[in-house]
Amino acid sequence: MSSSQIRSLILEWIREADELLEKGDIVQASEKYYKAAEEAIKLVREGRHCTSLREILQSSRRGNKTTSENTKPKRHNRKSEG
Repeated sequence: MSSSQIRSLILEWIREADELLEKGDIVQASEKYYKAAEEAIKLVREGRHCTSLREILQSSRRGNKTTSENTKPKRHNRKSEG
């Protein structure tokens, strides 16, 4: 399964979880959120052009899909302590 397909599934699980939460089904909602988080972490870990779980969640809240152009991994420069 491609990373874009996985991102689509993650967004779908988040939408479903949001709907379940609105209906008061906390248990089912938490299971959907858990699955979405689990898969998002796998994407980050495997380096499949997904910058962060935060990006996926923000995209979900805006109702937008992420694209490969705005999901390239960010590099952080760390200053050496001395």
